[in-house]
Amino acid sequence: MQPDSTIFLGSGTTTFQLAKLFPNARNYVITTCLNCAIELSSREDVSILMLGGSINKNSYCVNGSIAAEMVENMRFNIAFLGVSGYFPGKGFATSVAEDYVLRQKIVERSDCTVILMDSSKASSRGIYTFAPLDTVSYVVSDGHLPQEMVEEVTASGITVL
Repeated sequence: MQPDSTIFLGSGTTTFQLAKLFPNARNYVITTCLNCAIELSSREDVSILMLGGSINKNSYCVNGSIAAEMVENMRFNIAFLGVSGYFPGKGFATSVAEDYVLRQKIVERSDCTVILMDSSKASSRGIYTFAPLDTVSYVVSDGHLPQEMVEEVTASGITVL
């Protein structure tokens, strides 16, 4: 990430772990994750915009049509998104209907999309594909993704880290 980047940080436990590692640098972060916003608020040089909308009490994130409308006129240098699962040959998915349209809009408005995915999500399909393979630049994992999945996503031009 370059200084003065516009970064979208999605919701979930994996993105919260990234927020904990986030540098104190001059960047503008837009997020739907209450925990991420609180974590990043301790960094003096990071500007934070919390999207509005309905709060999912299980994941402490904001979702729904209000958040999706807010993203409509935004552009992101990079987006970090967690997933519920992966559809072979199709892309990355969520199981939360209220997140589907929002995540899809974020991917469409990002110069670079990074999927944060631990190996426990590799066997899950999710329900709604929001990030087709041709829209993703990187998959950051715990290093234990199934080999056939790694081969498939790298063949699509995605770098797996």
